[in-house]
Amino acid sequence: MPIRRKNYFTSSYYKKILGYWQSWQRGVFNAFGNIRVLTVTTSNKRINSMIGACKDVDARKKGSRMFLFARATDFDIKNTVRTLERIWYNARDNDMVSLID
Repeated sequence: MPIRRKNYFTSSYYKKILGYWQSWQRGVFNAFGNIRVLTVTTSNKRINSMIGACKDVDARKKGSRMFLFARATDFDIKNTVRTLERIWYNARDNDMVSLID
């Protein structure tokens, strides 16, 4: 799926992020506590583009730690615990984080 499209009426990653962001701002997720939107993708270049899109949906252009990104190559189907480790980039400051920190 493309990060952005010229036609807003077709699907894009940006449009999905915008939906999550607006839902969070309106308190839709309050009953769940802190939520995370996890995205697994192909490369660091694509992660950086997605992080840029996350910063664009934020009026302050800072992004959010709600959005986390990892490369598919960081996963091992035989070692599912790896998913919990510091393989996730957050969309606020690009730090590597764990899902259980």
